[in-house]
Amino acid sequence: REHPRADIDGNVEVHAQEGAHIYGRLLTISEGGMGFRGLASAQAGDTLQVTISSDHLGSPINAKVEVRYVSDSGFIGCRFQSINGEAKSSIIQYIRTQESTPYQMAG
Repeated sequence: REHPRADIDGNVEVHAQEGAHIYGRLLTISEGGMGFRGLASAQAGDTLQVTISSDHLGSPINAKVEVRYVSDSGFIGCRFQSINGEAKSSIIQYIRTQESTPYQMAG
């Protein structure tokens, strides 16, 4: 694994074709990608345009991602293909805060 990842609470909006939007649940994030649930049709190799939003990340992040794998339980692992520097910085910042408080229980 290239980048440390952290659990995160948030939403993923997938911009489907013809202007449709599908909403999923953001579960993990790293500088290099993210994991979420909620897109039944996802297949490895798919390229998705997404908007990620979480209270932990400040403003919503628009990114292009490639689906790397889909687990049997429906967990979708994605790699960022394009994401702006500011967004990447806020992700790195968030992961650092998670690493420094490993024993904090989510309340």
